[in-house]
Amino acid sequence: MNDSKNGGGSLGRRPPPPQPPPPQSVWATPDIVPLTPPQAAAASASPSSAGKVGQAPRSVTLRRPAGGGGLGFNIVGGEAPGEPIYVSATTPGGPADRPGGLLRGDQLLSVNGVDLTSASHDQADAGLPSRGLAFRRGDILHVVNASDSEWWQARRLAPGEPDQASMGIIPSKRRVERRERSKQRRVNFNSRLSSQSSGPPLSPSMGSSAAASSTLAASPDGSVDRKKSGSLLRRLHSGSGRAAASGDDLSSDDASGSSAPLVPTYKAVQQSKLSLAKPVILLGPLKDYLTDALPAALPGRFDQCVPHTTRQPRDGEVDGRDYHFVASREQMEREISSQLFVEAGQYNGNLYGTSLASVRRVAESGRHCLLDVSGGAIHRLESAGLPPIVLFVRPASVQNILELKPGIAEDQAAKMYDRAVKLEAEFGNLFTAVLSGRTPDEILGQAQQAINRHADEPVWVAIKDEQI
Repeated sequence: MNDSKNGGGSLGRRPPPPQPPPPQSVWATPDIVPLTPPQAAAASASPSSAGKVGQAPRSVTLRRPAGGGGLGFNIVGGEAPGEPIYVSATTPGGPADRPGGLLRGDQLLSVNGVDLTSASHDQADAGLPSRGLAFRRGDILHVVNASDSEWWQARRLAPGEPDQASMGIIPSKRRVERRERSKQRRVNFNSRLSSQSSGPPLSPSMGSSAAASSTLAASPDGSVDRKKSGSLLRRLHSGSGRAAASGDDLSSDDASGSSAPLVPTYKAVQQSKLSLAKPVILLGPLKDYLTDALPAALPGRFDQCVPHTTRQPRDGEVDGRDYHFVASREQMEREISSQLFVEAGQYNGNLYGTSLASVRRVAESGRHCLLDVSGGAIHRLESAGLPPIVLFVRPASVQNILELKPGIAEDQAAKMYDRAVKLEAEFGNLFTAVLSGRTPDEILGQAQQAINRHADEPVWVAIKDEQI
């Protein structure tokens, strides 16, 4: 199939199926001018002529602009062997809806020289000139037409990008969910087959636990250093407290309490201007350095929230200053289950956690709450109306880490590099800014610039209870 700017094809007049299935694709892109071919004498028939039998095949040429976009028609058919492909609808004002264009009920015989008389629906779909909109997770899409059950017409909203240049079709929520569940079923089936010959099956929770494991930073007396406590808070953030009661750590998958896999698709959002200071999440090999250096570089701009714990206070510790000391383990487990924590975890038999309320108090004071948490906390903060500035330090290589953190062993640097690569692969689309450099001071300067640039920037926040 020649994916050119023009789509030319032969058409036959056949009645549509008695009960055609719903349109399978939306390719509507307004304001694209078609090129009317000289052979289009019969093509100027009104829509009322759709369904007439016996009309001679004709050739229709549709022109697409240099900026891309769709051809503005839907197809049905091709679901059973030998079933023709029909035009089920055209988009008003689109390229196909012009004099000499397409009519409902037209049978597609060929497109750009490719014979479609015996093509399946998927083959016909793949053979038509490209009209898909490229996007990635985290992009903001304005859905213009969601009438089709399989494909939606959408525009990607991006600064400085022309509207029509970012117009195209995207898979519908239903289509994405169906395909992802099909993939998950295949993966689970293959895993079961493999486990029959290679030992016990690897459950999703086992894999997640391995990925989420972390090294806990402790002070000499065995307590958790408050500055480093964020690295602990990677368990139990939304679970039932089951593992806490048993004394075991939980991954987020274990804690979910559900065996049904979630299929991420789309969520409704609206632009909002925040009245509070955005939390700042630091990720990557140099986050400890930035946690100490940023408050010194930008005095009065940052604060850290007081964590919660179930352990008993030590001499000199003050409730609300050093920790929020929770009265009982059961109480904190209930609060974790109620998703009141950004992240929470267990150390030496005690629970530690950073609550959403603590982060909000800092944000409402007008200061950025510095957070040392995992990438999974980003969504929880966004859902709570606390969208963070996420700064990721991307190391160029193991050698780069050795330069940034003198004194660490090479094998430690290699592990840090591997973790950074995995972190970016999983959460990279959620990063506000990526920092890189050869010296800590260079990265600190980039961090200051990123925070100043994004501190007052409007954000897209999820609309609660809005169903797509």
